[in-house]
Amino acid sequence: LKAAFGYSWLMTVAMEAWRLAGITAAWLVASCDAGGLFVFDYDGTVAHHHHTASGADHAVDTAIRRGWFLGLNTLEDFHYPAAHHMPNAMMPYMEKHGGEKMYWTGEKAKDAWEKKSCPKSIDALGGDFSPEKGKACAIEKLQAATKLPNQCIAFFDDTRQNAETVRQAFPGMLIYTNPEVHDHISEGAVAEAEASTADHCANVRGQDRMLVV
Repeated sequence: LKAAFGYSWLMTVAMEAWRLAGITAAWLVASCDAGGLFVFDYDGTVAHHHHTASGADHAVDTAIRRGWFLGLNTLEDFHYPAAHHMPNAMMPYMEKHGGEKMYWTGEKAKDAWEKKSCPKSIDALGGDFSPEKGKACAIEKLQAATKLPNQCIAFFDDTRQNAETVRQAFPGMLIYTNPEVHDHISEGAVAEAEASTADHCANVRGQDRMLVV
C-alpha cells in the first residue's frame, strides 16, 4: 500500500513539474519574441485592386506567429476596425493588441502633426505637413505605443517617397518599398525583416504585455 501511495505521489509531482515546465517554456517564447512591430501601408501594400495583395497574408502571419505587434499606417480614411481587402487575421489581432493606437490614417496623422504630438518627426523633417510627413508622424505614434526602438520596427510601403521620409526621420528602422513592395510584399523582404528583428530584438519587450499562449 505504501509503495502504491509513493508511486502515485511521484507521478503527481512529475505531472505537475511537466505542466509547469510547459508554462515556463510558453512564457519564454512569448516574452523573448515580444519585441517587434511590422507596420503596413494599405493601398498597394496589403491591398491591391480590391483584393488582399500577394504576400500580405504571409507578412501578417509571420508577425503574429512571432508574437509581435502589427500596425497600419495609411493615407486612406476608412474607419477602424472596418478595414477591407486585408489579411483576415490582421484587424482582429490589432484590436486585441493595441486597438486604435495601432491604426493610423492620414487624417489622424495630420491632426497629430498640427497638435505637435510627434515632435521627433517634426524636428527631423520640419516645415508644413505633407502626406509623407504624416507617415513619419504615424510611425512615431506607433513607436510610442509599443515602446520599441527603431531597429525593432519594419515598415512596408509601396510609395518610395513615403518610405524615404520615414527612413530620414527614423535611422536604423527597417524600411521596405519598391520593388519589394508594390502591389505585393515579397517573401525576401519578410524573411529579412523577421531575421533582423529576431536577431536584434530578442530581449526587447516593448510595452508591458504578453500574448496569451
